[in-house]
Amino acid sequence: PSGWVDCMPGPGPAKPQCQRDHLDWIKANCPDFEGVAY
Repeated sequence: PSGWVDCMPGPGPAKPQCQRDHLDWIKANCPDFEGVAY
């Protein structure tokens, strides 16, 4: 996977990978994490 998380809003429930606690986990565990994409 790339260093970006897709957080584009759309139909359906909020994406779990875009929740604050999950993003904090990614930042702590994925050194190549670039940020979220909207």
